[in-house]
Amino acid sequence: SDDQQLWHQAWVVWLNIGRCCTKCPPEKVIVIDRYDSNIPSQNFLTYYIDIFPNIIQHIWSTEFLYNQKDFEQFSSIVEHILAVPIHSDMALFLIPTDVNLTVLQESAFKAMDFVRKNLKESSSHTTQSPLLPLLFQRLLVLSSYAINPPIFDCTDGNNNKKLITTKQQQSNTQQNNNLLLKSSGGDHSNNISFVPFSEKILRMTVGLYEDVGTHPSVIESGTLQTIIQTLQVPLSMKYNCPSPSTWKLAIECFFRVLKVGLVVARKYRYLAPADSAIDEIQRDELIDCQVIELIRDDILPYANVLTETFLTKILNILNRGSIYSYATDNFIDIDSSRRLREEFSKVCFETLLKYSFINETSSSFSSTNDGMLITKLALSSMLNRCKEIMQKYAHDERLHGKCPLPRPRTAEMISVLKALGTLITALKKAPKNSVELTIWHQLIDLYPCLVECTTSPAQQICTAVKETLHHYFALLAPPSSSR
Repeated sequence: SDDQQLWHQAWVVWLNIGRCCTKCPPEKVIVIDRYDSNIPSQNFLTYYIDIFPNIIQHIWSTEFLYNQKDFEQFSSIVEHILAVPIHSDMALFLIPTDVNLTVLQESAFKAMDFVRKNLKESSSHTTQSPLLPLLFQRLLVLSSYAINPPIFDCTDGNNNKKLITTKQQQSNTQQNNNLLLKSSGGDHSNNISFVPFSEKILRMTVGLYEDVGTHPSVIESGTLQTIIQTLQVPLSMKYNCPSPSTWKLAIECFFRVLKVGLVVARKYRYLAPADSAIDEIQRDELIDCQVIELIRDDILPYANVLTETFLTKILNILNRGSIYSYATDNFIDIDSSRRLREEFSKVCFETLLKYSFINETSSSFSSTNDGMLITKLALSSMLNRCKEIMQKYAHDERLHGKCPLPRPRTAEMISVLKALGTLITALKKAPKNSVELTIWHQLIDLYPCLVECTTSPAQQICTAVKETLHHYFALLAPPSSSR
């Protein structure tokens, strides 16, 4: 129809304006003075973005929904607009607070949210939705601005960056305005915080995944893996993130994504700071404990869909986490129980212990091939950890001399010795051909470590070591029937 054609032309014009207004000026000089500027103002860009929903709703089902090229152009325009430098006289009024977005950021968010709502509704009626994976990719790019804010680039025809200067840089009377720009290698960055905007986008992304995570196009495109890789950045930076709220939101989103993603992965066999206050460290430790509990309850029980390499990595994580670690440099601190990651270490060790028993009282899971695989890996992993803990305890005890080690370290050592005794009992009761020879050798290799601990000044340790050594009476040589 004529109306449809007019709206199509309006859409083409909108795209052309967006491409032009986000380009670097031809003269390769950015001017952002109040009365003399060659880049669009924030007000202009805001009004421009606000037009998008009014145009696209008329051609959504006929053109935009199935046109990946148009969607890519739209997304690219939004990203470039957010990177446009700010007029110097407007900068002080556009810096957002911790909870508010700038007017332009709010418009960009509404535009992406408009696409999300309509795409979610459209995808519910079809198994093919090529724009869904692309939308996730673009949303994740915007969510990364909390760590890596967008940069306004100027390139020449050969895509080589040019050094850009401004009229402020040419005037000594306007040097303060130079702080708004980064004039190195042709890059110009805003001094606006993107943390609130990016975190809001991340919440939108995770909410969308919770709604459409089982959609075929989302599964086939590997969206789950892409989301986890994106979340890995703030999680790995943790306290080094520009804002502490970023990594905490990332771990929250990680849990939410896995609630859906793990179910999808099992069904489709698709896998893809030291200066902090003690109370804050303990709160953060609880988050880490939740991750281990998720591994224990939602990942390890489904070993039949996991590879041996992946299981080994998981058990290595549990290994590293199952030993107490200091959050202080104070070497002699007997009553430092609040400074040790005691709960985290306990959860890791208990998880290793849970999958290390192979006696007849174990669950039916252990009798399957997959159960035996994880039991074998967990046994080896746990024995390695027991050896490390005992060696480290004996070493640290010698360094401390007559000063006792912190109580949590002693409690850890006692729990290891008790677990070792229980494990030996379970191995002796297990069918003789079900335990590999390497496990017996690992167990016997612990004997010298136990002997080292017999000179401990702590009576509790000596008693626990004596009880464990009694279990070794029948294990000084591996059973001849072992394979």
